[in-house]
Amino acid sequence: YGSSYCEMQMEWLTSTSCSLVGVLNSVGIMMSVLSMTALSLFRVTSISRTLSIPQPVSRKGGVKVCLVTGCIVSFALASSLVPLVGHFEDYFVNGLYHGSDIPLFLGAPGKKSHISILEAYYGRLRSNKALSWELIRQLLGSMFSQDYSALPNKRVQFYGNDPVCTFKYLVRKEDPQYMYVWVFHIIQIVCFVIISVAYIVIAKVSSRSSIAVA
Repeated sequence: YGSSYCEMQMEWLTSTSCSLVGVLNSVGIMMSVLSMTALSLFRVTSISRTLSIPQPVSRKGGVKVCLVTGCIVSFALASSLVPLVGHFEDYFVNGLYHGSDIPLFLGAPGKKSHISILEAYYGRLRSNKALSWELIRQLLGSMFSQDYSALPNKRVQFYGNDPVCTFKYLVRKEDPQYMYVWVFHIIQIVCFVIISVAYIVIAKVSSRSSIAVA
């Protein structure tokens, strides 16, 4: 958008291109971490054979490599695409953008702001904490049906929560994606611990082998 980014920011954050950038970024990070973990484990299991005569790669070994690679790619894609699945929007969508022509909704307000406006129009809503985005859109459609033929309801997806459309690493407890982000963090932390331990083991075994050869 160049110099008009500030004006078109919400259009970018709610676009398919923004989500695609976020998915590619997330897939790349997850694949890198998982690949490094798999390679570290492979090196640990094969360190005892480092001084032996190299053997040709067997068909069984090739199949294992393909399976591990397939699992890494599949998991990375699945974990990165989950936030974009419509069925899970209540866990990942932080707000709705209704365009710049409706002063009642500035930017992309979240559920609390929408519920406050809906309560002012309809009266107190029952179980307002459990209102889904789908129900909110339906209530908004009825609310604006006389003045607006089609009220824009563009979702600010998980990756649209960041101006550059990357993974949302910093979350607050009230954010709907709080648990998902922490699961993502825990997976990465576990992987880094495994990598660190693996290379410590490799260093010790290599040191002992060097002393034994000397």
